[in-house]
Amino acid sequence: PITATLEAAQLATGYITSTSAAAVSLTLPTATLLAAEIGAVAGTSFEFIVDNTAGANTVTILVGAGITVGSGVLTGGNTLTVSVANAIGIFRIVFSSATVAKLYRIG
Repeated sequence: PITATLEAAQLATGYITSTSAAAVSLTLPTATLLAAEIGAVAGTSFEFIVDNTAGANTVTILVGAGITVGSGVLTGGNTLTVSVANAIGIFRIVFSSATVAKLYRIG
């Protein structure tokens, strides 16, 4: 499997793609680094897309320090994987401060 940590600037683009034939694990930056990159404060939300349409294996999202997984807003919403079958994952990070956030799978 391929393992990588996303930089805050990479995640701030809002669009992550995978073209890998191997399974991929992507760790998000820390809440503090992402908040600094996007100017987040308590109440800020940020959405990003993981596009696995050109990949041939599953992409798993792992949280960085200061980010926890919120309960699902849709069935299976706390599953942080984007398979080849569902191809696109939409995620929202909600900040409760500049150092603490929750990650939700919203699509």
